[in-house]
Amino acid sequence: MKKIASSFLAFILVLSVLSFGNQAEAAVVNKHFTVNVTKLDVREKPSPRAKTVGSLKKGAGVFVYNTEPGGWSKIKYNGKAGYVATSGLSGQGSSAKPAPTKTTPVLMKDITFGMTYQQVKNRETRGLYYDYYDPLITSYLTYDPKKSKYNMTSHLVYKFDYKSLVNVWYDFNPKRNYHTISQLRSYYMKLQAQGIKEFGGNYYYNHTQNDDYVDFSSRWSLDGYDVTLGVTNKLGYSTITLYYDPVGYQSSSSQNDEEKFKHLIEEIEKYNKQLDRH
Repeated sequence: MKKIASSFLAFILVLSVLSFGNQAEAAVVNKHFTVNVTKLDVREKPSPRAKTVGSLKKGAGVFVYNTEPGGWSKIKYNGKAGYVATSGLSGQGSSAKPAPTKTTPVLMKDITFGMTYQQVKNRETRGLYYDYYDPLITSYLTYDPKKSKYNMTSHLVYKFDYKSLVNVWYDFNPKRNYHTISQLRSYYMKLQAQGIKEFGGNYYYNHTQNDDYVDFSSRWSLDGYDVTLGVTNKLGYSTITLYYDPVGYQSSSSQNDEEKFKHLIEEIEKYNKQLDRH
């Protein structure tokens, strides 16, 4: 009888261990949350001893794929998976959009990253402003859609590397006029309000100011691509853009929004120099 009782207790113990193990497995979440601490480290693996690959500021929106054993959440960070302490997140979580597919449009007219120069040109019906084709390096297609984005005058620029579409941006200051800091701030607030309506309230914000130089930027991480709204004074003129780039296109060495914004500005400067030569 004792042997039977002992076997029964052992069986119960095994069930308990198995049950606990199931509870410790990763749980699918697929929702957006908000960082509730001043600084939340992002790690390479779900461990406090794992390598830190970056950090998030308080108030930043973050997409959580699932929770991991030990109080960790798997998130999307700079186009890659990372891990943060679940205790550093708050909010009920908003439902995620459908998983990205190869047909996810980055703009209207079903234009997607990876399309060729000719494919984009065939789909666009807006007025062509600038056409530069070099299949061996970089090509550009620029359109002049009058007040087509947020009811503001802008140029729409497509950039291709080796025939493939890699970046898209709306230029709200195509004449490269100079604006004061207060004027830039006004532009930024107006465009940010429109961006929130279109892309939602989960975005990363950055502000840098040094004498006459200033930049404001907001970045939305969407399904398959990021959108960055940025305004800045540099080299004697102002840049006001809404910039689309595919997740993972930016170098993995960039660990924060300021570096990413600088990279986008450099891409726009390259385009402007190309435009000046023609």
